Amino acid sequence: SSPFFFPGPDTYNIAKNDPTFEGNMSLTLLTFVVITPLTISIRMAFTRRESALAQIADFKVTKINLLSTHVFWDWCKIGSKPSGRAACNVDWLQHTDEVLYSMIRIYCELTRLLTLPNVSRARHHVFLYGRKQLEDVATVSRKLHRNILEDMTIITEKCEFLKLQGLPANEAGRIRQWERFS
Repeated sequence: SSPFFFPGPDTYNIAKNDPTFEGNMSLTLLTFVVITPLTISIRMAFTRRESALAQIADFKVTKINLLSTHVFWDWCKIGSKPSGRAACNVDWLQHTDEVLYSMIRIYCELTRLLTLPNVSRARHHVFLYGRKQLEDVATVSRKLHRNILEDMTIITEKCEFLKLQGLPANEAGRIRQWERFS
């Protein structure tokens, strides 16, 4: 028999047959000590997950709206003279493909960024191997942030191109809001 008490399947029999055993534990205490922290921890994890999924969904919808501006928006004036996209000598399919390609790269880089290993534990600041892992992940993270920023810059430049082609300022302002939101 071990000098330490580890509850097991025969704990009930020990307590039942040994009158000197005083292992009487209240179920209320057990609930507060074990079950409540476990329940709270699980609830917090799911709340964080649901919040992250909602933010990813908002990001996706914003990017879809941003892409639709480059694909479908036209600023033509009703009349006999061609205006808007029709009056421009621009390959709009190429323009849209470049915007779409930048957005796909943003999604890929964001996926890689969100799936990087967690390096916020104490071992990543105290131990040598942990600091090395922290540095490696931080290097990759910085590179991914730079790539996302470069692709966002390309999308912003595409909006400026639309303005040069005659897109009204109020419509460009709406595009800017979507760019800032994402």
